[in-house]
Amino acid sequence: MTQTTTVKPIKVYVAVKTDFAADGTMLPREITWEDGERFEIDRILDIRQAAAMKAGGQGDRYTVRIRGKQSYLFFERSTNLTGNNIGRWFVERKITPPQPVGWVDYSDGSGGRIYSDGTVR
Repeated sequence: MTQTTTVKPIKVYVAVKTDFAADGTMLPREITWEDGERFEIDRILDIRQAAAMKAGGQGDRYTVRIRGKQSYLFFERSTNLTGNNIGRWFVERKITPPQPVGWVDYSDGSGGRIYSDGTVR
C-alpha cells in the first residue's frame, strides 16, 4: 500500500501590512498566513541582511516577536529597477518530522510502523 502526501514548500510567501518610517525603513505590522489567519507583530527585534537557511534565498531578515514567540520574516527584493513591485515577504514553514503512531499488519505478512504523515515504513 503506497500513500502519497503533498509536501508543502518551506518558503511561504505571505501578505504583510507594513508601515514606513520617515527614513524609508519598512516596519512590518501584521502577517496574513496562506489560510487567511492574521498574526500581529508584537515587536521587531532586529533587521539585517541574511540568508534563509531552510527555504533558500537572501534578503532582509526581520527578527520579530509574534504572540510571545520569536520568528523570522524575510523581505526578498525584486531585481526589477522599475515598476510597483519592490519585492515579496516570506517566512520559513515550520516542519515537524513524522512521528510513529502505531503498527499495521497486512494479510500477506508485510507491515510496518504507521507515521503521523500517513506513511508506512
